[in-house]
Amino acid sequence: MSDDIHEVYAVCYGAHARKRSENYIFGDPHDEMTSIAYYVWVIKGPHGTFVCDTGFDEVAAKERARKITHPVGEGLKVIGVEPDKVDHVIATHMHWDHAGNYDLYMTESNAVTGDAGEISTSATPNARSKSCLISVRTFCAEP
Repeated sequence: MSDDIHEVYAVCYGAHARKRSENYIFGDPHDEMTSIAYYVWVIKGPHGTFVCDTGFDEVAAKERARKITHPVGEGLKVIGVEPDKVDHVIATHMHWDHAGNYDLYMTESNAVTGDAGEISTSATPNARSKSCLISVRTFCAEP
């Protein structure tokens, strides 16, 4: 067995039901109700614990009429991950449903810097802005 094996978990935390045509830019001829599930992803292994995207919190859920079925922090704990012990956060992009809950990962030992904000809000596309690995110690978002 390799020492480079990682476990990957899909942690479902929210849902939203709406008509199928509302999910697609050009609509959908099958105008029936459908549900969208929201997930954060956790990768655990010899290189540390990673959270890929951080989901949205209750405030964002209310603003956008979404339902949190199981808060992200509780979902992480179910699989043995304490949010403030996460080693790395991977931010694939900065949409509201991928980049919230940052307060779960912040502790006194995790400094807040502007680096992550500069990467994620850069108007000039570059390799780092498309998908970036950000250490928890530099992951931040201003409320």
